[in-house]
Amino acid sequence: MKKVKLALAVFISFLLVIGSAHPVWAQEGSDFSVTPLIGENQLGQDLGYFNLLLAPQATQKLSFRLTNHSNRALSIKTSFGNAFTTNLGTVSYKAPNHQIEPSLSTDLQKRVTLPSTVSLKSKESIILEAKLTMPKESFQGILAGGFNFEEESTNRHQK
Repeated sequence: MKKVKLALAVFISFLLVIGSAHPVWAQEGSDFSVTPLIGENQLGQDLGYFNLLLAPQATQKLSFRLTNHSNRALSIKTSFGNAFTTNLGTVSYKAPNHQIEPSLSTDLQKRVTLPSTVSLKSKESIILEAKLTMPKESFQGILAGGFNFEEESTNRHQK
């Protein structure tokens, strides 16, 4: 009798586990990639990001290779944001919705220009250029910010 109860309990447990299963989907890899093209005046060539020392009023082209790995056309939203600390203490480079720190003498976000969207055909690779213009007056310290690239919303993942 004990064996029958044990077998029944195992069978019911098995049914509960199987019955509560639901399908899951893994995140697909990105359909596009972005590679910074490092210039000759870069401080350190193998960093994977821009690290520049520029004179006041200098302008610098910052280039990226954008590659569409998918079989469909893509529209990529681009933006640039000042580096800032989030409420959790991590650094973010997204353009914040709040005011910049008043002690910040230079708003780097206003000194970088780039197209707001880029269109890529299937399997296409292009060079995107942004322009950085330094302030008139020199300063001590580091200006940090980041470029953001994201695919414009599509309905391909929705049912």
